[in-house]
Amino acid sequence: MCKKDERGQAVVIAAFLVGFMVAVAILVTHVAAAANTQAEAQTAADAAALAGVSAGDRGARTAATANGADLASVIHQGDEVLVRVTIGSRSAKARAKLTGGLG
Repeated sequence: MCKKDERGQAVVIAAFLVGFMVAVAILVTHVAAAANTQAEAQTAADAAALAGVSAGDRGARTAATANGADLASVIHQGDEVLVRVTIGSRSAKARAKLTGGLG
């Protein structure tokens, strides 16, 4: 049998556990959202670099915008293009090189 001064401890422990689980769930959600935004930024950078090497700055900007990103910079280096895009506080870089084609 429980002593009179030990009654209710399970409720306190359960409340702390529930609070801890909620905090962990919030943290996991934020980390997953940040990872998703970074992946979206990288996809936009890849698309912008490919478009930039074939269609110039205008193509890079169009591709970045179509993927929900802002084009931060485009640098042409011979037959290569280096782009940097941002989505919110996340940024990503990508490089593409013009090749001879399929034939």
